[in-house]
Amino acid sequence: MVCSLIPCRLATSPTGSRSASRRIDTIFSSLNRLFLTTPSLSAGAIISSFSWSENPEAGHRDVKLSSRISLIIEAISVTVITILVFTVVGKHYSPSVVYAQAGISEAPFKGMFEGVVLAIFSFVGFESSVTLGKETRDPTKNIPRAVMGSMLFSGMFFTMMAIAMIIAYKGNAAGFGSDSAPLETLLNYLNLSKLSAPVYAIASLSLFACVLASINAGSRLLFSMGRYQFVHRSMGLVHTKHQTPHMAVTISAVLAILGPVALLGQGAMNTYGITGTIATFGFIFVYFLISISAPIYLARRKSGSMISMSLGVAGAILMVAAFFGSVYPVPEYPFNLLPYIFLAYLLAGAAILIRLKMFSPSILDRVELDLEGSEGAIIGRK
Repeated sequence: MVCSLIPCRLATSPTGSRSASRRIDTIFSSLNRLFLTTPSLSAGAIISSFSWSENPEAGHRDVKLSSRISLIIEAISVTVITILVFTVVGKHYSPSVVYAQAGISEAPFKGMFEGVVLAIFSFVGFESSVTLGKETRDPTKNIPRAVMGSMLFSGMFFTMMAIAMIIAYKGNAAGFGSDSAPLETLLNYLNLSKLSAPVYAIASLSLFACVLASINAGSRLLFSMGRYQFVHRSMGLVHTKHQTPHMAVTISAVLAILGPVALLGQGAMNTYGITGTIATFGFIFVYFLISISAPIYLARRKSGSMISMSLGVAGAILMVAAFFGSVYPVPEYPFNLLPYIFLAYLLAGAAILIRLKMFSPSILDRVELDLEGSEGAIIGRK
C-alpha cells in the first residue's frame, strides 16, 4: 500500500506544477497585452525552481511551518477565485441553467466514466493529515476532524464552483471544458481583463501549495520506506538540527522537478492528464485496499458494525468501477499505456517485498512491531 502511495504523492507534484505553468503562461500573455515586456521563460522551469527553493526552507526545517504556509496560500487563492466566480454568476444567473444542472439526463454514460478518474484525482488529498499522526496533538480526535472537515469542505466547494462556472458560461459546458484560461474569460465578462495577471498569480499560489503539500506527504512516505530499507536507507535519515527527513524531502523535490521537465513536450493539458491519471491509479488502489482492510481491522478490535462493513464494501465496489471506467473504452495514446505502466510499478514494489521476505524477514517483522507500537503510542496521546 505504501509503495502505491508514492506515485500518488509525487505524481501530484508535477500535475500541480504544470497546472501552475499554464497559469504563468497566462500571466505572461496578460502582461504583454498591457504593453509590458516579459522575457520568454519556461514556465515549467519556474515551477520547478520554486518547488526546489521553497520546500527545503519550509518542509526541510519544519512541517508545521510548511503546513501553515500552504493553508494561508490556499485561503487567499480560494477567496479571490470565489469572489470572481460568484460576481459573474450574479450577472449571468439563469434559473433554466440551474435547473438543468440538477439532473443527469443529458450526461452521457461514457463521458461520466471517463471523467470519474480525474474527478477522484481532483478530490483526493483530504487524507493527507494522516501522514502527520506522530506530530499531531491528540491525533485520535484532530486527525479524523481534519479528514472529515477537508472532505466535506472540498466536496461542497467543488460542487458549488462547478455549478457556478456553468452558470457563468451561460450553460455552455463545452465552451467551459475547452477553455484553457477560464478565469481570464470571466474577467473579460466583467471588462476587467487588465486584472488577468494578478488574479492568475494569486490562483497559481494554490498550485504552489499543492506541490509543497505533495512533497511533504511524499517525503514522509519515503522516510518510512527508507527506515525499513524498502528504498535506500539514506531516505530514513533525520536532520541533526531540524529533526526532519531532509534527504527524503530533497529527493521528493527533485522528482517533482524531473516530472514536468520530462513531459514539457506533451503540453500543459496532456501533462496534467498523464500525471493525474497515474496518481489517481495509486489513490484508487490504496482506497480499494483501505475499503477492504478497515472493516476487517475494526472487526478484529471488536469495534466494527454493519455500517462500517457496508461502507467498506461500497467503497471497494466504487473504486473498482472507477478503475474500470478509466481503461474501458480504451483511451487514446498515450493514456492507453498508463494502466500498464502503473501495473509494472506495482509489480516492482511486489518484487521488493518478496526479496525482503526471502532474504530479510526480520525487517518485515520489525515493521509489524513498529506499527503496533505506534498505534499504542498515538492512541490516548494528548
